[in-house]
Amino acid sequence: MRKITSRCMAFVAVTLLTSSCLHDAAAVDKEKMLGLGSALTKVSSAVHVTVFYDHPPADLRDAALLTVATEHNPALLNAFDGHVLKARQEGKNSSVLVCDKTGKTALIEDAGCTGTPDLHIWESRPDQPCGYVLDLATVCAAP
Repeated sequence: MRKITSRCMAFVAVTLLTSSCLHDAAAVDKEKMLGLGSALTKVSSAVHVTVFYDHPPADLRDAALLTVATEHNPALLNAFDGHVLKARQEGKNSSVLVCDKTGKTALIEDAGCTGTPDLHIWESRPDQPCGYVLDLATVCAAP
């Protein structure tokens, strides 16, 4: 009986320690994602200004569009080391998408026409493939 009680106590202790570690990791991830969202608004604003005022070629996207948009301050992209960053333009509208390091899962998408991160995909759709979700015509429609 004493042997069973010791095993039960050991099992409970391991379970509690494991769940405690998992909770802390989730909090760090959330904090990191919120930081990325904040950095993303600066990048998506730069892309928006480039698309809206400079009229780059319509087929310019992803790394090429990001390079043109941040040439005044390439350090804007530093926060995204270890992530895949994509950018698109549709007419005078644009958005930037952050995906995980494998490029398979979408994390955050932001349209440059707004002032806050528009879609925290990591929270609302955690298994969303790395692809654009926002309808730019709707998000960027004039009030």
